[in-house]
Amino acid sequence: MQRNYYKMKIIAELCQNHNGSFRNLLEMVDTARKNGADFAKIQAIYSSELVFRKQFENSFSKENRIQRPFQIEFERLKKLDLTQDQEKEFVQYCLKSGITPMITVFTLSGVHRAKNAGFKHFKIASYDSTNLALIRAVLPVAEFLCISTGATTENELRYLVSHLKSLDIKCEITLLHCKTEYPTSLNSVNLKRMVNLSSFGYSIGYSDHTEVYDESGNVLDTRNFAAFCAINFGATIIERHFSILKPEETKDGRISINAEDLRELKKFSKMDNNDKRSYLHRLGFNIDLVMGEGNFEPSIQEWTNRSYYKGRFST
Repeated sequence: MQRNYYKMKIIAELCQNHNGSFRNLLEMVDTARKNGADFAKIQAIYSSELVFRKQFENSFSKENRIQRPFQIEFERLKKLDLTQDQEKEFVQYCLKSGITPMITVFTLSGVHRAKNAGFKHFKIASYDSTNLALIRAVLPVAEFLCISTGATTENELRYLVSHLKSLDIKCEITLLHCKTEYPTSLNSVNLKRMVNLSSFGYSIGYSDHTEVYDESGNVLDTRNFAAFCAINFGATIIERHFSILKPEETKDGRISINAEDLRELKKFSKMDNNDKRSYLHRLGFNIDLVMGEGNFEPSIQEWTNRSYYKGRFST
């Protein structure tokens, strides 16, 4: 049953932006809280759960256009691993600081670790939105669950929702619209798809991967535009990658907002509807550009990314 007691809230996705430094992670928590974030989220990515898949090792094929050798990716992720004690400390630090800790889980063992660490707010990533076993494992321990829906077909979404509605669910669920293109161009955002998600009977939100910086490292005026539009059209959750580092210092830097951007998002979310529309109009950008046609089918780039990321981790 949907209680809808959550007003529009912001998830600061800390992701890989700590660069393996727990000190960086806690500093991001403090900065995110001070500048308007409601959730500080990490990802339950563990190098030990990375799956070796031969098709991504050495050469491209028509079916698999991503080349990412296992050993290189394993060594990169190993530097980012958090310990179970650090996950517990992260939860306690967030709670003491006044921000809600949240985690994306990818495997059943990740759910077990998150539960032991004290997490009660969860996200299911786009590539796992049809992983019913994972979702069913999360539901008994979650107070709030975001399910991202990028790279997911309409039939898959209908199957997911049908399954969810067959269960006795106690937690609040939000479906997040997402384009699994990194970065996402404004003309690929397709926010009408987010609006159409509301037809499934759950609150809706937007996980935003649009560019904050261009290839030369220049800040883009449009960096918060898609998120502003999503809020204006009914998003109850906005998720954005967040960093305290320079964009060139972290893998996710190009799509990560900073403290100033976070403050702008929070300020916009508190405006009344008329002020929001006036503000968007004054920005002078084309709202139709980010709205799209509302279709659910993944783009070619999303299918390509899905071929790699779906099944990337396993217990």
